[in-house]
Amino acid sequence: ETLVSVDMHEAAYVELMARASGATDPADAAALELRAAETLWAGELWETAGLHFSRLEPGPTTVLGASYTFFQADEPMKALQALDGTATAETHYLAGWCYLELGQTQAAYDAWGTVPAGSDLHQPAVDLQYSIGGTWKIPHRSPGLAGAMSAVLPGAGQLYAGNGRDAATALFVNGLLAAFN
Repeated sequence: ETLVSVDMHEAAYVELMARASGATDPADAAALELRAAETLWAGELWETAGLHFSRLEPGPTTVLGASYTFFQADEPMKALQALDGTATAETHYLAGWCYLELGQTQAAYDAWGTVPAGSDLHQPAVDLQYSIGGTWKIPHRSPGLAGAMSAVLPGAGQLYAGNGRDAATALFVNGLLAAFN
């Protein structure tokens, strides 16, 4: 803790890994190895964290740690590849964030929908689904084309953009202005 408090994350990592290698209980060693990885994350030492996870025994925690490291290093595609084949609440939740980072909102929505109801991450996943719900269905409309259509016929651009009420108002107002000129 002292080394981390003075931004000596690599030294703290080395110390924690030395303690892990000397631990007699495998559970204690695994906990120290995870704490060592967290130390690297705190120092934003993503490359070293990636190497750390590549050296550990494969398992759900290792897979999640490696994937989180890739995600934090702005490599969401590698993070998804690291998660491939794992199915835990944490991996589904992280996959949702990876998809969102890649701009695939439907896939993010679907991934968050697979977070099990009994998990601590279920409610945050539902909240995230709610916040992005339906955003992938918004059609793209060309502003230039809408402007050109409105120049030819007032309200046509608004109608093209899906604003029927605004289109009717524009046509009516422009018609009144034309009638009084």
